[in-house]
Amino acid sequence: MIALGLDIGASHVRAAWRDGGAAVPLGTWRTPEPGELTALVRRIAGALAAPIARLGVGLAGALDAAGAICEWPNRPEYVGFAFTAACAEACSLAADRVAVIDDCAAAALGEHHARGRAGASTLYVGVGTGIGAGAVLGGRLHLGARRRAFGLGHLPLRSAGDVACRCGRRGCLQAVASGRVLAERARAEGWTGGLLGQAAATGDSRARVLITDAARSLGEAIAGPAALLDPDCVVIGGGVAEAGDRLLEPLVASLRRHGSDVPVELARLGAHGGAIGAAWWADPSSIQENLPTCPRNYPSTPE
Repeated sequence: MIALGLDIGASHVRAAWRDGGAAVPLGTWRTPEPGELTALVRRIAGALAAPIARLGVGLAGALDAAGAICEWPNRPEYVGFAFTAACAEACSLAADRVAVIDDCAAAALGEHHARGRAGASTLYVGVGTGIGAGAVLGGRLHLGARRRAFGLGHLPLRSAGDVACRCGRRGCLQAVASGRVLAERARAEGWTGGLLGQAAATGDSRARVLITDAARSLGEAIAGPAALLDPDCVVIGGGVAEAGDRLLEPLVASLRRHGSDVPVELARLGAHGGAIGAAWWADPSSIQENLPTCPRNYPSTPE
């Protein structure tokens, strides 16, 4: 049975597939406008050698009961889009063969099983265009009553003060520490380089200052969920995590200052963690504990 997994975020679409074994990354594409999404998913599905039996999707937006996007602060043009139906059509599937969860929940599932932690708990925090989180608790993915659990990016943060957020509220973590905000600040200071996370990893001083400030906010925000859940580890993923230790060290220091001693790790599955988790979620009954650890880095497909 071929299962396709998609991770659809505000900036990128990533894909992976599996046929009874480990999930294999397919590539990365820019997230298109709503009217072009069906064609992109059809093209991705058409690259596989056999028909798709199930589709799993990690989505950065929220769906209503009819499968239409009802909330997506970072891509408001998608609100009202009949998402589940479009994905089913693109893959020639019935709607009940499409399983959609939050993108960070999908990444949490992928990262948890990559570590082979049967029965353990993992809190995943994704820091990209936006900020989200997902958790596997006692070996089971926790989604919440409306499948919107762990909306970390829009929790109020004391140090964020009255800063406006794209969701319409003020003082959210995402308003001060997301990749979008960091990029806007960098451009305002005359930044003309590439990705901030990569630049910080190589020692660029301006990038390091921005990443350090974001890391301190992240540590403050993660301390609460870590205290409530007491996970075996916190995993940090997303594009900003490309800063590596330049992000991890000040984040852990901030977390310790706020009273948490939970272990913190960088994501092992690279950018494809959400797509890999979605490929497994496509058929939840087939998910097994103690999956082998996957390689940390995957080759990318040109966007």
